[in-house]
Amino acid sequence: MSNDIAILQSKQISLNAELSNLQSEIQMLNEKKQRLNKAKIKLTTKIQEFQGHQRAFNKLHIENNKWRGQLERKFNNIYYEQMVPELNKYVQKIHVTRDELENSIRGLNSRINAKQSEVSSTKRGIANLKSEITIKKKKEADEK
Repeated sequence: MSNDIAILQSKQISLNAELSNLQSEIQMLNEKKQRLNKAKIKLTTKIQEFQGHQRAFNKLHIENNKWRGQLERKFNNIYYEQMVPELNKYVQKIHVTRDELENSIRGLNSRINAKQSEVSSTKRGIANLKSEITIKKKKEADEK
């Protein structure tokens, strides 16, 4: 009987260590998720800044209609041949990075949920072991 108790107590210690490792891993994943969320917020802010600059640029363009002729031709050459392709590449990179961050966050959420499920299962296992130990100790005490 006492050998069974020792085995159960050993399992309990092992499960407690596993529980501690799982909780540490959940904390690490939550910290990573927070960093990714901060990066996502920064990217969103950059997108909004870019859009603000684009709106301001458009306002300036409208306000300066009197200079349209020659200036507009020069502007179009520069804007459509150089700036637009560069801006489009930049915006595309931001959206791709943002999508990657969102996918990473979803993956982390799945892993966190799985780990939390493991934690719950481990806690149930520990509780079951504790009750088995108590029952075995009572039986041993009753037999004495």
